[in-house]
Amino acid sequence: MKAFRKFGAIISVGLAALIVTGSAWSEENGASTSSATTSVVEIPTEKKPEGMDADQVITNRKMRAESGSKSRFSLASSLEYAAGSIEKPFASERPNIRGATGTTDVARLGGNVGMKYSINSTDAVRLGVGFRWITPLGDVPESYNGSRFDADNPVLNYQKLFRWMGGVQTVLQAGPTLYTASNLRDNGFLANWNVSLNNAYDVGTTGLSIGALTQGGFSQFTKDSANGRDVRGIQSDYYFGIYPFLEYVINDTFNIRTISGLLVYEHLRNEPTAFTFMKNKVYQSTGLGISVSRDIFLYPNIQFIPGDLRADNTNLALSANINVL
Repeated sequence: MKAFRKFGAIISVGLAALIVTGSAWSEENGASTSSATTSVVEIPTEKKPEGMDADQVITNRKMRAESGSKSRFSLASSLEYAAGSIEKPFASERPNIRGATGTTDVARLGGNVGMKYSINSTDAVRLGVGFRWITPLGDVPESYNGSRFDADNPVLNYQKLFRWMGGVQTVLQAGPTLYTASNLRDNGFLANWNVSLNNAYDVGTTGLSIGALTQGGFSQFTKDSANGRDVRGIQSDYYFGIYPFLEYVINDTFNIRTISGLLVYEHLRNEPTAFTFMKNKVYQSTGLGISVSRDIFLYPNIQFIPGDLRADNTNLALSANINVL
């Protein structure tokens, strides 16, 4: 119970700091934060991209924040604190509950910060760089063989917002990520090329949304072995995944969200058959979405395996999308 109270206190302080910061910035720049649907920073006409208002294309609060500001030039960031399990929230180790490749199985604070250039109101180019701080609340475990602090994994992608089938709102993103994180480079990871489609459909005026994130891509590697061991069994050269989700809007600030890694497949490099895939374990993420403003969205959540509900196999996390300018 003490561990839970301590973790709750840290999350509360973190949320409060982000909310105060976001609110102060909005007030200083003349923005309203009264609701997620009206809290849009007023942009001078000459700085607005041409075309339909992006908020008429994408109404989902999380997808709006993930797609970035509506300004011609802006700063976009996605941040996450990936904590330990419910049983040991402050532990240095973080269970790899999905059994996925290319993961860092320790607690960490990380994310991506970069620039977004809006070609028009629905098309943009984004360039960012990742960062991470390994085990900010504890010691680095002996099993981890990378650097504790990294400015890592630069990303370049193209983004397009659109609607199809009379109401499905979609964010398309495509582009490469260059692996520079020390532990991934040590295992031969070079680059990843990914295409994702995030889709959502509002069910009338019920407040309920259904959707799915779909993505696929391929990766490149520099070596087959590291430290005398074959690492092809932890290298996925191509993959695809479908992640269905549900959201229910409580009010203009809060919504309940759940997303499932239902169908996620990876082809391992040591697998000689082209169409033989490793299926990741089905996992679920459930949490509370908080729209601080149009451009700031917080998501404290838990991640678990529905078929194996255990405190030592349920992870804690807090993610945030923060856009400025």
